[in-house]
Amino acid sequence: MRCRFILLFLFFLSCLPSSIKAKDSSLIVLSFGAFDMNDDKTTGEQRIEYRHGERYLSLFKPFVGFMRTNDDAYYGYLGIGIDLYFGKCKCVVFQPNFAVGIFDDDDYTEGEGLTSGKAGKDLGGGLEFRSGVELAYRFENNMRFGIAFSHISNAGLGDINPGAESLVLTWAVPLDWLEF
Repeated sequence: MRCRFILLFLFFLSCLPSSIKAKDSSLIVLSFGAFDMNDDKTTGEQRIEYRHGERYLSLFKPFVGFMRTNDDAYYGYLGIGIDLYFGKCKCVVFQPNFAVGIFDDDDYTEGEGLTSGKAGKDLGGGLEFRSGVELAYRFENNMRFGIAFSHISNAGLGDINPGAESLVLTWAVPLDWLEF
């Protein structure tokens, strides 16, 4: 059933070529918001990502990123996203995305206690998967401002699998706009 859904989704996307074709630059994305937002251990989250401007297989844009929480948890990841453009101006961008990476909750002991005194949420393992969506407004200079929701979990590969949800504001700056 899941395979059929994925194939149907990809077929649907292939029927909408005008909605995914728009000039894009590579982006540096800064995000700030809440990590583990539907739990009693909600904390702040900060991310930085590099999103490649070119598509692969005419659809997927790769990205790499790093996330940190205020509880000293860290997540480095690689992933792919699909930018879907809406409106005559193609200024509304919806991006489903998926990533895989390494998560460290800083929950190891050194001597008698924790290294930082505050451990991040234990997600059940180092290998974690992130799936998410982002809705953004793209300005004429290709800068974007939006909101993103994501879920991180180990997909049942660890001893426990509590997962965590994030809700962040995103600000994406095109690299060609920075003019190094």
